[in-house]
Amino acid sequence: MKRIINSTLASAVLLLLSVASYAQKNTFTVGARGGVNISKLCCGSMELNEDYKFGEGPSFGLTAAYGVSKHFSIAAELDWTTQGGKKNGMQAVNPGSNGSVLYADFDNKTVLNYLELPIMARVTFGDKFKYYINAGPYIGYLLSARNVTAGSSMLYSDKAGSHVEYASIQSFESDKKATDQFTTINYGLTGGVGAGYMFAKHGLWLDGRYVMGIPNVRKNTAINGENSTGSIMVGIMYTYNLN
Repeated sequence: MKRIINSTLASAVLLLLSVASYAQKNTFTVGARGGVNISKLCCGSMELNEDYKFGEGPSFGLTAAYGVSKHFSIAAELDWTTQGGKKNGMQAVNPGSNGSVLYADFDNKTVLNYLELPIMARVTFGDKFKYYINAGPYIGYLLSARNVTAGSSMLYSDKAGSHVEYASIQSFESDKKATDQFTTINYGLTGGVGAGYMFAKHGLWLDGRYVMGIPNVRKNTAINGENSTGSIMVGIMYTYNLN
């Protein structure tokens, strides 16, 4: 994993340096961004992985943009971001001895940490006060995954909790590594809007976007089912114009 991360970082640096060498007449900006990622696991294919709600996590990284013209630029980022989702309350658990789905009342959170590389086409308007729209594809590499549960409950045969299957209290206190349950590569589309103000060569921006994962991210779908990722990212970005 370290070899892949180092290779990705080296490639990103070489790309930025090569673009900068051609940026004598056009604008070339670099910067950093940070914010919150509000995400959930979507499109559950079985009861065990349905009904995820949005959870919050950090997102931060480096950004660069090459201005092809006054209004059009190509932007790229290298971000560390948290995806996943949570379920609180009555939910399905592993099937009972007869194969039927059982239910319990507890808290359940899946945390997926990715290194993501989005590349976006950006259209910008304005002078000192600027605003933009951007969109493009992204690819993500899974750094780590955890499944965190908390609480205790009896086991029920129905989601309403009206029929007790096992009256003894079961503990759901757990924090387990789950990297082997998820695919290494994720990809999809991202797009959004932003606005900011330029102080000479410095820029301060508010950025918001939606990130839609396309493929199923779970392994062993016969047991774990299928899920894709989806999130809303809101952050603050600082940029510096090298020209």
